[in-house]
Amino acid sequence: MRVDVPTILGITTVVVLCIIATSVVLFENDILYSKDNTGKMNIDTGKQLDEINKIAINHYKNNENEKVDEQRVLMKAKLQRLASDSFGVNVTKVYLEDGYFPFLPASELTQVDQESDKPICDFASNMPTHLQKIPESEMFQLFMKKYSKFSIEFHVQDERRHGSDAHYGVYAISDDGNYSAGMYVHVNSCTNEVLSNYYLSCHDKTKDHGVMMANTIERVLSSLGHEDFCTVPLDIWHQAVYDYGQVLSDQTRKHFAKAETMSKDYDTVMKFQNELERFGALNEIQNSLYQDKPLDIIQKNIQEYTLRYGQLPAELQELFDTRPSK
Repeated sequence: MRVDVPTILGITTVVVLCIIATSVVLFENDILYSKDNTGKMNIDTGKQLDEINKIAINHYKNNENEKVDEQRVLMKAKLQRLASDSFGVNVTKVYLEDGYFPFLPASELTQVDQESDKPICDFASNMPTHLQKIPESEMFQLFMKKYSKFSIEFHVQDERRHGSDAHYGVYAISDDGNYSAGMYVHVNSCTNEVLSNYYLSCHDKTKDHGVMMANTIERVLSSLGHEDFCTVPLDIWHQAVYDYGQVLSDQTRKHFAKAETMSKDYDTVMKFQNELERFGALNEIQNSLYQDKPLDIIQKNIQEYTLRYGQLPAELQELFDTRPSK
C-alpha cells in the first residue's frame, strides 16, 4: 500500500501530540502525587522514627547499650535516606552520637537556663518536616552552591535543654578527606520553625587546632567565594585575635594533659579546676572579640575575669585596646 507524504505527516503529528499529552498527564499526576502525599509520607516516616526512638529509650533506661546501638543504626539509616531525598544530594554518612540519642521524652527534660520559659517538645515524629524545611534556609542554599559536588555528611544533636531546639549539622568533606566545611540550622522542637543563622566552620585535620569560623554574612560570603576548599579570610586584627585563640587552645590542651600525672589531693585538684576555668574565661573574652560582640558584653566578660583572676594577659589586653571602632 502506498502512503503519501501528507498522510505520513498527519500520522507523525498525531503520534507527537499523543506523546506530549501523555507526558503532560504523567507530569500533572506526579505533581498531584507530591502535593497530595507529601504530608502523608511525612506522617508515616515520622511514626517510624518515633517508634525507633521509643524502643531505644526503653533499652536506654534498662542499660541495654547494645540494643540502643541497634536502634541507633536503624535511625541513622532512615535519616540518611530522608536527608538525601530532602537535600537533593547523596548524604554519605549520618552522625548520631552518645548523649544525643535516644531523644528523651520532653517531660523528662528541663532547660539548663533556669530562667528560660521556652517549652520543650518531642520531635522525632517531626524530623521529616524539619529536613524538608532545612533546604529553604538561605545559609543551606549558599553552602550547597559550593559544596554539593563533595561528599556530604549529616549530624543530628538533641539540644532541647539549651533552647528547645534540634540541631542539624551539614558537612562537606574534601576529596582527600583532610578538610571539611560545616554549617548548621536549629529547628524549634515545638513550632518546627527553622532558626536562621549565618555560620560556617572550616576544619583542617592536618593541624592540631585547625578550625576557623565565619559567623557573619560578610565572612560567610567571603569564605564561600574563596578558591580554597574552606578558609575564612580575615583582616589583620581579627587574624591576631584568631591566632591568640589558637594559643589558648594549645595552653588548655597542655593543662588537660597534667591531669594524668598530678596528685589527686583536694588542693591540687581545686587548683587544676580553677586554672581550667580561667582558660575558659579567657576563651570567652577572645570569642567575644572575634565575633564582634557589643562592647558592653565584652566589658562584662573582662570585668568578671579581672574580679576573679586579676589583670588580663598583656596580649589579650592589647587586642581589646586596639579593637576596631564600629
